[in-house]
Amino acid sequence: MNFLRFFKRVKQEKIEPENIEEEITRKPAGTIVIDFFSDNGDFNVYANIDDTSDETANVLSLLLYHMDAGELSSFVVQSLRLWADNDDEKIEFNAKTLLKMVEYDNLLIDVENKDESLEEVAVRASKVFNFREALK
Repeated sequence: MNFLRFFKRVKQEKIEPENIEEEITRKPAGTIVIDFFSDNGDFNVYANIDDTSDETANVLSLLLYHMDAGELSSFVVQSLRLWADNDDEKIEFNAKTLLKMVEYDNLLIDVENKDESLEEVAVRASKVFNFREALK
């Protein structure tokens, strides 16, 4: 199993299995786990916060902010790359996943563009009813 460790968005480090014992001795302030199910798209989010200090609240709020802004996807993608390592089946899975993500993104952009075009009028009321001429 591969793990990623992130330091204030600056340094990313792959933890090798032989060094995992050292990492286990370093206790995180908390964990957030997302389980998902491919048969129906359901997912569960579990949170376990062991350290309820102000510093933990600050770090978690920043993490949630970046999550909400969509800025953590590159970290998840990097984690998937490390998970795949040199396994062709896993690399193919990642490629399918990322292509589908782009497809969803394009679909969202299309929907947003359609919503904007619905707000645009085809013909202005002043052209049909000639309000300016009637006011003269």
